[in-house]
Amino acid sequence: MNKELPILLQSKIINLFVKGINQDEEEEEDVLADIVLVSKKWMEIVKKINNVLTAFEPFVHRLKEIKEIMDNPFLLNNRFPLYETTYCNDTMSEQEMDQENVDYAQNNKEWFISVFCKQIEEIRLGSSQFKFDELLVKQSLPNLRIIRVESYLTELPLPLLTQLDKLRISFKGHTLYMITQTFGACKQLKKLSTKIAYDNIDLKRLFSSFPKTLDNLRLDIVPEFGIVDNGSGGGGGGDYYPFELLPSSLKTLNIVHREPLHSQPFIEYLAKSNVEYIKHSFQVGRYPSVLKDLSRTKLKRVSLMLSGKRVPVQYTGAGSSQRPIIPPTVTELYVREDFTADWFNSIFVNSQMPNLKTLAFIPYPSHQPQQDVDGYNEEEEDEGLVLFTILMTFLNQNKTIEKITFDFRHAWEYLNDQIKSNESQLLQYMASSLSIKQIIFDNVGTKYKPFSGKLVHPWIATNGFNGLVFINTNNYHCDPSLQNLINDY
Repeated sequence: MNKELPILLQSKIINLFVKGINQDEEEEEDVLADIVLVSKKWMEIVKKINNVLTAFEPFVHRLKEIKEIMDNPFLLNNRFPLYETTYCNDTMSEQEMDQENVDYAQNNKEWFISVFCKQIEEIRLGSSQFKFDELLVKQSLPNLRIIRVESYLTELPLPLLTQLDKLRISFKGHTLYMITQTFGACKQLKKLSTKIAYDNIDLKRLFSSFPKTLDNLRLDIVPEFGIVDNGSGGGGGGDYYPFELLPSSLKTLNIVHREPLHSQPFIEYLAKSNVEYIKHSFQVGRYPSVLKDLSRTKLKRVSLMLSGKRVPVQYTGAGSSQRPIIPPTVTELYVREDFTADWFNSIFVNSQMPNLKTLAFIPYPSHQPQQDVDGYNEEEEDEGLVLFTILMTFLNQNKTIEKITFDFRHAWEYLNDQIKSNESQLLQYMASSLSIKQIIFDNVGTKYKPFSGKLVHPWIATNGFNGLVFINTNNYHCDPSLQNLINDY
């Protein structure tokens, strides 16, 4: 960091980089405003760092105000902030705003074509058919990369689709030919989110039409009358999705369906594909057949729902004869619902996780144990002790974990008792680990005070959104690229 800069300014810059784009928008603007007042050079730094997509929503933004913002020499970023514009309200309807934008574009045609249309990178088309939407998509939009369409009413020119990186679009009442033609025109699409309301849709034709360049797909098929055709006269459901026809380039997959996708074709597809992330929890307690191929996938994010105490015998115990559950590629592991010693052994003893960085526990006991007269349950106490022993053994052997989360939402008393009973082990681990950066107690409220004041350097505690965050200052480092950005100026 430049030693000539005042310490207050340095702290604001560090705060900006550490929190990044995820912080509160108003707080971010305040920090930016303080920094840019230093000099013209610092204003240029802020613009360079804070460069984001220029997005326009015809049913939210007034073109007149957008021009005023773009003409402002003190503009800190390319965003069109919603709080700076007039949203449709009692004084202006959507139709009135639409007409105003059309009139303004026509009256300021040179600026509209040569400035606005050349800079726009993302457009969001509404659920109603607007005149301005039709006007905009007919223009040359050389930097357009993203289109979000709530309901496909404005016909998108096929040449416009060829340049897109991201597309979010909903279909209802469209022919399958129009749907597949739309997807077929996307020659370099990386991310697709689509909802299709259709009856008797040919899934083989649909799945075959997805762009071969996709690495991220969110698919929501809603049969209007509960019928989905898999192309061979079959019925509907996740069991019949022709997963093998999905693009081989996919890395992230989110298939929205009313029933869990625990079918054998789905898990076999995952084992053969290059998919690394799915937004889906495996209910391994109810569907143990999932375990057969889960460890053969390339998944980096795995979420397990451990409902039920029984674990298939080939996954219990320890030793070379026991089969692993978790794939070695996993970097994020979320363990939910009932925790038992058998499940913990199968997960944390039998599975090798050399790349694990994030570990989260979300207990949700399905039953309340019966207590004796004194309110003490020996079976529950012994089970909890065994679980924490297994967990601490795993943590002490693992050299890659950076973040651990305990979610107290559904089992406050259970986790509180476990933390108190095993406080010394947890503190010892926190003091000796060379990888751990954060331990989070989520959904505990801000008044929860664990560790009885025994937390020592290098650990510090801070309030999170709805809980506590413990940070290891030895392992939690700022982005070193900050110094390079400053040195450029």
